[in-house]
Amino acid sequence: MEFDLSDLKNLLKSRSVRRQSNHREYALLALGFSYSENKLKQYISRALCEGDALACRQGVYYRLSDASGAQFWVRTRHLGQVSGVDVFFEGETSTPFGLEDIRMDDDYDPLDGGFYGWSQAVADSSGDPETPFTGDFPTAFGVPDFARHLDLPLPALRVVQYAAFAKGISAYVDESDFSLRAPWKIASRSFFPVDELNSWVTFAGEVLDCGMRSNGISGQEFAWAKVQAYGATLDVAANPRTVRGTLVPGGYVMGHFWLRGRLL
Repeated sequence: MEFDLSDLKNLLKSRSVRRQSNHREYALLALGFSYSENKLKQYISRALCEGDALACRQGVYYRLSDASGAQFWVRTRHLGQVSGVDVFFEGETSTPFGLEDIRMDDDYDPLDGGFYGWSQAVADSSGDPETPFTGDFPTAFGVPDFARHLDLPLPALRVVQYAAFAKGISAYVDESDFSLRAPWKIASRSFFPVDELNSWVTFAGEVLDCGMRSNGISGQEFAWAKVQAYGATLDVAANPRTVRGTLVPGGYVMGHFWLRGRLL
């Protein structure tokens, strides 16, 4: 199939991409990707040529994966029109999630969206259809292959791998250090959905594992951590320049993140 990349500049200046550029740019940089027209065109071309093709009724997703866990996604309509890009980090964390509703990220792109529901969910024993789940908190997250799950009957209890892309993150060597120096007086394991419409969250949690990883697609490094927050275990990716302090196993982190997820 011939793909139309000639309109990439207009795509990057479109209403939907401008509206999402704030968090998509942070996510790209958090995974070691560059956010420029030339680099994005290179990533898109590689994904379309080398990536895995995942088809659905609304179009085709192309997923370019790297051993570091970094992924670059391209959304295309059936006539080969590139409708958008996305990123994800494939990790090994998992959290039970009660899916209650879909959330469209872009009225003009049916391939772009996510889900709303309850994290750390269990089926509600009351039998009330209005409250199928109980959980630690309600939140929303975007899904890189959203349209492939549109036939999933809701409500549904599924396992989700969260990927959280840091806008800014502070690291502390232990819980005492967190309590002493954290600028916000919140619990060391906490989670606050602050903008559900756009999947922005704030959380703090314990670092179970961490390290620097090299994105083989871009050749750049990024910081990674496996974090246990309240009601969720997450894979966190961050631009090293946005990390204040040093990530260490057994330490704690706090920050502001764009939340994505994949259904396992």
